[in-house]
Amino acid sequence: MIDKFRYIPIAAISAVIIALGFVRDSLFKYLNYRMYQLKTSSEEIIGSNYYQFLFENLDLEQLYTAKWVFTFLFVIIYYVLTSIGIWLIYQSKKYHQLILIIFSVIFILSGISYFIGSITGNLTLGYRFARILMGAIQSPFILLVLIPGIKILKNPKLVAGN
Repeated sequence: MIDKFRYIPIAAISAVIIALGFVRDSLFKYLNYRMYQLKTSSEEIIGSNYYQFLFENLDLEQLYTAKWVFTFLFVIIYYVLTSIGIWLIYQSKKYHQLILIIFSVIFILSGISYFIGSITGNLTLGYRFARILMGAIQSPFILLVLIPGIKILKNPKLVAGN
């Protein structure tokens, strides 16, 4: 009976992750739209008004800064949620270091990609790749890979089919 109650926090963290994904997506879509609007001097009103009161008075540079701040914030939030999710499932703190390493490596690779793009004159491609990598650590992707990955690490026979 106690094991059944263990699924309540797992379901709750899952709901938080899903809801956060929608919030993140709508926020970044609005920021991108607002930046496009400022670059093109467009008066067209498209997108969500939920964020308008927060960002309507910001200039382009401030919006770029806001995107970086929110990117770092979401990385931290997803790191915490991934750590909590893995702890809830496996009841062990020993995977926190693995999660930190994965997030750090992806973050560093993203920075390297952006840097290489800027020094080679191909910032668009460097930014695109960096954005894909950063998107992975601002989503449940790492958690979804780690859940079966840790199970396999704990029981290598699962891979061998024995």
